[in-house]
Amino acid sequence: MSLALFSVVVFVVCAFGAVEAKGNAPWAEAEATAACEPTGPQLSTTVVTGGFPVRDPSTAPEKHTIAVLEDLQLCAGRPHRFLGGIVATVSQNMLMGTDVRCVPTDGDVGTPQEQAARRSAYSTRNHGDPANEPEAIAVRWLFEPDRDGTYDCEVRGWGQTSKGTSGSMTIVPHQNTKLSVSGVEDGGREWVQDADRYLCNDPEAQDPVCGTATYVLRDEFQADADARSIDVYAGVEASICAREYKDCTDTTAGFGDFVVGTELSVTQLSNDGGTGPCDGAQTHVDELTTRVAGAGQLNHTKIHQAFDAPIPVVVNSDCSRTFAIGVRAEYLMDDPDNPNHGGLVEGRIPDGLPTDPEALNRYYTSAMATNNF
Repeated sequence: MSLALFSVVVFVVCAFGAVEAKGNAPWAEAEATAACEPTGPQLSTTVVTGGFPVRDPSTAPEKHTIAVLEDLQLCAGRPHRFLGGIVATVSQNMLMGTDVRCVPTDGDVGTPQEQAARRSAYSTRNHGDPANEPEAIAVRWLFEPDRDGTYDCEVRGWGQTSKGTSGSMTIVPHQNTKLSVSGVEDGGREWVQDADRYLCNDPEAQDPVCGTATYVLRDEFQADADARSIDVYAGVEASICAREYKDCTDTTAGFGDFVVGTELSVTQLSNDGGTGPCDGAQTHVDELTTRVAGAGQLNHTKIHQAFDAPIPVVVNSDCSRTFAIGVRAEYLMDDPDNPNHGGLVEGRIPDGLPTDPEALNRYYTSAMATNNF
């Protein structure tokens, strides 16, 4: 995805402050939450780390702080939308990666799992050639703090070269090299895709783990009783099925491009438990076609999908306030005489060392829904 085609939805934010809870009684928790005040919208485009060396996959990638928002006062159980992005040039074609992380300013307290939950899903992509052409990558996250307090939040960047090589990445100061956070999104929710889903041309004969189409991120969202509309976002990470993937067969792996169609759909359901839209509502659909470059290498692309306008909440006796949300991903073939190679929607990296927060809670594909009042 070239910089000219890069498009992001800027989510600008506010956050909340905290006081010390006076014991564990419910009234004390309510008092602490009530005293948690927002700091207002925040945005930073200041580059903290201008460049860094990049190594091959023999070691875990070193993650570098690119932009930071300090002393954000956040409240337990009240989610906030974050948008992080980086623009970079590289010394050679390599993997680019980014995520957003929030750390309590008094120290990253909690278990490794609790610390890992304070990190977004990943977005990755191959930079491509030419290496000196700036390329952009972004990640979106709905963070629900586990405790009141002041947090330092950062968008991080990293790289990874092909095996046996090394290089460097240079961060470009740009309007899309940034970190922003929105106001509190009460009632908002984020969910993730747990498992990889493979897509290919001939699943029946050659590759039983593949299908020509699959659904990801299927879930339901309950709009708030006072919400007039909702916003929905899906970030689908697609990858070509290269030979390095253990679940790919010779039929789906190799040279060539993977072309994937993604359809984000949102349907307000009826009160009778049906799956179709309730009276007066419709199924809202956003469709994209994305080419994931092959060239015989591991390659990744984050597909960002959202709607140009909020989705209205229809209010009548037939309509519930429940919305069915999901993404249909489909293998596409643009040359029947030379079928495109297969690919996948990336889900979760299995947990690593249980004492290492960076080895836990590692997802690529996520969705969120938020209320508009």
